[in-house]
Amino acid sequence: MYPYRSGGATHARRGQLAAGWILLLCSPAVSAQETRIVSSQIEISANAASLHLELAGGDAVDIRFAGGVATLNGDPLGEYEPGGPADGAWRDLLAGVYPLSGAPLARELAAWRPDPGLEDSGLALLARVDEVLDETLEDARPVVAQNEPAVPRTRGDPSALLAMDADLLRVLAAATEDIEFAGNELRIGEDHSVPAGTTVEGNVVLVDGHLEVAGHVRGAVIVLNGALTLADGSQVDGDVRLMNTDFEDHGGSVHGRWVNLADQQREREEIRRAALRDEILREVAQGARVAPQSRQPSMFMFRVRQVADMLLGMTVTFLVLGFLTFLLTVFGGHRVRAVVGEVANNPLGSTLAGFAGAYAVLPVFILVCAALAVTIIGIPVLLVWIPLFPLALALAGLAGFVGVAENVGKWVLRHDLSWLRWVDDSNTYFVRLVGIGVFLLPLLFGGIVAQVPFIDFVGEVVGVAGLVGWAAALIIGFGAVIITRGGSRGAHWSNGFGDDAFGSAHWPDAPVPDAPETGAPAPPAGEDAGSGGAGGSRSR
Repeated sequence: MYPYRSGGATHARRGQLAAGWILLLCSPAVSAQETRIVSSQIEISANAASLHLELAGGDAVDIRFAGGVATLNGDPLGEYEPGGPADGAWRDLLAGVYPLSGAPLARELAAWRPDPGLEDSGLALLARVDEVLDETLEDARPVVAQNEPAVPRTRGDPSALLAMDADLLRVLAAATEDIEFAGNELRIGEDHSVPAGTTVEGNVVLVDGHLEVAGHVRGAVIVLNGALTLADGSQVDGDVRLMNTDFEDHGGSVHGRWVNLADQQREREEIRRAALRDEILREVAQGARVAPQSRQPSMFMFRVRQVADMLLGMTVTFLVLGFLTFLLTVFGGHRVRAVVGEVANNPLGSTLAGFAGAYAVLPVFILVCAALAVTIIGIPVLLVWIPLFPLALALAGLAGFVGVAENVGKWVLRHDLSWLRWVDDSNTYFVRLVGIGVFLLPLLFGGIVAQVPFIDFVGEVVGVAGLVGWAAALIIGFGAVIITRGGSRGAHWSNGFGDDAFGSAHWPDAPVPDAPETGAPAPPAGEDAGSGGAGGSRSR
């Protein structure tokens, strides 16, 4: 068995040269009735083209075209014009059979005929060359059997095509594109044979199987992913087209071409890729021809749209946070005030507790899930724990952020800015909204500046600073929530007030100092001695 594989010939020329590589790999043995070519040598240069054959029995044939004279074993056959039609036809023949050897070479040379359209002198010379080849290789000429009984076609099931690989289907379509599909004998996944003395009136297509041809096929033979055997005396009138197929020749006769479908498929892919590259280059060239002034308005409008989208996003964010803050103020105001006091009086402790809590959140969640999952009683609790833990974590983060936002709002309003004098600083909800706006302002400003050419990096720096501020607020607020146990308890700064005091209008900012010895009254709880306290009014 002589292996034929699709990867055996890369960079093949065209169909006939690719077929030649198949036969060169095969090097099949020739039956005893055929003329046996022991060795062959083909030389093609700018000034000469020659064919030398060593035959069984010691005979040799040497045909040489050089210097305007054609010779046979050194004896003149006739004259030709260098570069003329006769010289070109001879060179084309040698180029076509260059990869062949043995029986395939003998059959190709015996089947060759000069073009009758050549001029008289060239046609006469090539006719003599053809006579020499016919006499030398007479036994290799294909013989068409007479009165062969016809065999009716038994086609395979076309529905088997649906189970074939997509790549294999594409190869099959390319292999049969120039022949009528209705006239094919298609067989998939089975072995098949054309017995000696029988004739198939059409083409034989076999996929994933072994095809043995001992009779006469009047069409083409196509084998994919299988094996092909040409028995002694078999005859194929059309092409033999193979891919990933083992090939064994015992003296069959092929009148058509030998086609390597893998090489043919690679050529088609190269053509498609080249067409795609050309299309991309044309698109790029068309884009490059667009006038610069026509691109500037589109870029300007793009930046305007970016700013508009960002303004809309910030507005929606402020409204959503404002609504959540309102709900938190109404339903958990006393707990948030405890967080506010912790942030104001213990920022370092809140920060450390926030970092520790952030790192512990995931391990705590996993450990509790594991502990609940190992007990029967814990499984129902686990079903509640999994959704409620993230919800409680989100509420803690929101309460902590609002607590930080209120402290930031107080600090801003204490500066008595003219454009904020309309804000009622005695209303805790308004103070918290001011703080939320302060956190959103760097993001808004940075996003707008980032759309301005040449100073866009400034906007990016401001935007990053704004994100860092949000992260710090979340960490500090989360730590304050942890320390106050969800706002249910105050710390040492609470001056002994219990949970009932959380419902008062204002939470004291610091412990009330003892009255000075001069007898001056101490400032009331909830007010700073100099600036008006957490809930005091600003001077207008």
